[in-house]
Amino acid sequence: MSPNGRRNDSAHPAVWAFFEIVAVAGIIVTLAVLFPLLLALFTPAVAASGSTEVAAENRCSNYAVLGEQESYAIEPIAAVLRDPSAELPFAEIRELGFVRRGEALNFGYTDDAIWVRLCLREIKNPAREWFLVVGVPYLDEVDAYQEVDGEIVHYRKGRGVSIETEPYPHRDSIVPVHFDNQGRAEVYLRFASRDGVAINSRLITESTFTDQDQITRFMLGGYFGAMLSMALYNLFLFFSLRESRYIYYVLFIVAVPLNVAAHYELLREYLFYAGEWLDGRLNIYTFCLAILASIQFTRSFLLARSNMPKIDFLLRSGMFAIGGVVLYATVVDQPSTMPLFAILVPLLLVIAAAGLQGLRLRADPAARFFLAAFGLFIVGVALFSFRRFGFFPSDSYVNYTFLFGSVLGAVLLSFALASQITLLRNQKEKAQADLIRQISEHNRRLEQLRDELEEAVRKRTLSLVSSLREKEVLLLEVHHRVKNNLAIVGSLLGLQIMQEGEKSAATAALRAGRDRIHSMALAHELLYVSEDISDLCAIDYLTRLLDHLERCYSAENCPVRLHVQVDNRLRLPIKTLIACGLIVNELVTNAYQHAFVGRSSGEIWLSLVREGDEMLLRIEDNGHGMPIDNDENFGLKIVRIMAEQLSGEMKRYSGSVNCVQVRFPFWQGTV
Repeated sequence: MSPNGRRNDSAHPAVWAFFEIVAVAGIIVTLAVLFPLLLALFTPAVAASGSTEVAAENRCSNYAVLGEQESYAIEPIAAVLRDPSAELPFAEIRELGFVRRGEALNFGYTDDAIWVRLCLREIKNPAREWFLVVGVPYLDEVDAYQEVDGEIVHYRKGRGVSIETEPYPHRDSIVPVHFDNQGRAEVYLRFASRDGVAINSRLITESTFTDQDQITRFMLGGYFGAMLSMALYNLFLFFSLRESRYIYYVLFIVAVPLNVAAHYELLREYLFYAGEWLDGRLNIYTFCLAILASIQFTRSFLLARSNMPKIDFLLRSGMFAIGGVVLYATVVDQPSTMPLFAILVPLLLVIAAAGLQGLRLRADPAARFFLAAFGLFIVGVALFSFRRFGFFPSDSYVNYTFLFGSVLGAVLLSFALASQITLLRNQKEKAQADLIRQISEHNRRLEQLRDELEEAVRKRTLSLVSSLREKEVLLLEVHHRVKNNLAIVGSLLGLQIMQEGEKSAATAALRAGRDRIHSMALAHELLYVSEDISDLCAIDYLTRLLDHLERCYSAENCPVRLHVQVDNRLRLPIKTLIACGLIVNELVTNAYQHAFVGRSSGEIWLSLVREGDEMLLRIEDNGHGMPIDNDENFGLKIVRIMAEQLSGEMKRYSGSVNCVQVRFPFWQGTV
């Protein structure tokens, strides 16, 4: 906008002219569509007999030859029969006369069952694997009948069924073609659908279908990727700017891909199956959500309530009409899309009129982007509706027009929203300037408060550091005294051992008690000399403990080698370390005393390693071992009690190597 309130068209007149041409062309095409659509609502569907039809044939007489091509449209070779009752069985149908139609197999909204007969001949030997593929739009009922070796083979396909039924489960209805010994096949197809019978079917070889299916998946992936990217970008803008128009736009470009996913049965194939009731209505619900979001976006973007109240009234009325469609789809047992498409085009025309009114009022230059975007969207929906009512063939161009139109429309709407960012930015910069001025008035006070706070924090920190140091000194003194007390107890036990003598029955128990006390005293001794009093290095503790046990129990006539595997970085709390030390003391002492009796040498392995979220303490020896069911001695009871204290589990194994392992949670230690 120029400073005097007029539009500034001098910058890019060619671009603006292009957008206006696109928008007006979309409206003209839609007006051309509206009349035949309304006419189709009150006139019966186009009959199967026309100027291109030939005389009826009861059985196959002329066979369509499948030559070098890998794909054929069925329209030129299809013979058609309409069953108004939709109840005739196949046995009667195959005896009736079929008429060669020779044109697009689109019958619009009809309650008739449409039968199609294909007479085929494969000239290649061996015969290729041929499929009949019925693609988008998906029909409610697709039945295929063939006589194979004198028996009737029936394949049941259709919307919501094909993706789960054999053979060839797929969202498209895929039916194999069976040729006899002479390379001939006679295929009967029955179609019925509440959303119009528009038959998009091809004869195609297996390899060609696989290639084309990959291309289709790639195209749909690109479509959903583009729409999702725009949705995420504008969702970010909504959270940044808090403008309601952005969230309405996000709802719109999320609802449209949801409708496409429901229409192509991609939700069921890749995400979830919503159930039979909701699956039959999901297409209508998602389309209604897209239209409601587009109406709300239009009202918010163009400020319709204040700038164009009459059009705003029509838009709000359209929302009630869409609500009626939702109610209809919810209440009716087998809802059709006809009511939706009957009111859809007039609603889109009202939206286009709102865009034109926005241009006329010169309220927002972004209205040009808006009008061009919805012009493309209207063209896509109009062509889509044409096909629904039977006025366009159901080919790939028409089926994917809605996708292309929605993507281009979403991109243009993004441009429209982006063009408003400059205005919002200017307003934001002005507000920021006011805030800066207000903030500058308080800077001096804030700096003063900051200095006062820093001084208070400094004094408090010094006090806490001093208090912490005192507590650390006291804690070290406690550990020192505990170590000394345990050392005294150990010395007393040693004196008692000397008094009892080596052959006394109490000597073994006293020595075991002394070793247990030593394992606990060793932890307190290491903690007293450690810089960190919260935990200890596991390798240092276990190494010194094993050295002590080796000095006490090693024998010259039976040397024992110790193997230790512990992470050098592993540190354990004092409580955990003492429990591990008692376990190691009991098991290693037991191995020295009993495992190698009568042996010339032995080996003991100790490992303490991390496995995921757990620690594994493992002690093994290659000695005699003990029976697995022997769990009565005091030492093993201590091991089991310590394992429970660690919230762990003890297991014993016996074989060529005797093993006891204790597994406990990793939070007991740190690396």
